[in-house]
Amino acid sequence: MIALAEVDPGCAVSGAERDVAVANWLMSAADDRERVRAAWESTRTAPLRCGALFAAVRIPVELVYAAAGAREVGAVDRYLGEVLAGPAFLDTYWQHYWALVHPGAAGLWRDEGIACLGTGTEVEVPHPRLTDCGDAGCSYWAVPPRRPGHLCASSAVLHLVMYGRHRLVVDRGGEGR
Repeated sequence: MIALAEVDPGCAVSGAERDVAVANWLMSAADDRERVRAAWESTRTAPLRCGALFAAVRIPVELVYAAAGAREVGAVDRYLGEVLAGPAFLDTYWQHYWALVHPGAAGLWRDEGIACLGTGTEVEVPHPRLTDCGDAGCSYWAVPPRRPGHLCASSAVLHLVMYGRHRLVVDRGGEGR
């Protein structure tokens, strides 16, 4: 097992080493790492605490689809990779995307319609290697974390939300009303 201190983000590491480092980082947001490991093995997701390592912004899929101008999973994932440049996953069961942002964002978030989960909350996070999902009712990383501590900029998430709302209005013929 690789300790987080042994992974230098500036050096080249294998995909397997990166996956282990990211998994260790994510597991450090839980009280019981073995419980997380078991949950990832059995259900492919595990509850992780928000607030210390990250906050999690919940975005309805319709808003993301509108911003991306697409509904096809691959196209949406590529779009999110470009505009967020940070980790985001899709929960197909609840129909939400989740973007991981700096933990302090939860206290500053002021969008009434979009939740930003911080201290005292949990989010079901997929295993870092789960980067696609062929069946409904699962979660997968649309944009996987590239390294421990890799997060989306809160401003990028806010811009995505605002652009998605704009596109929904335009697509429904409400521009200029």
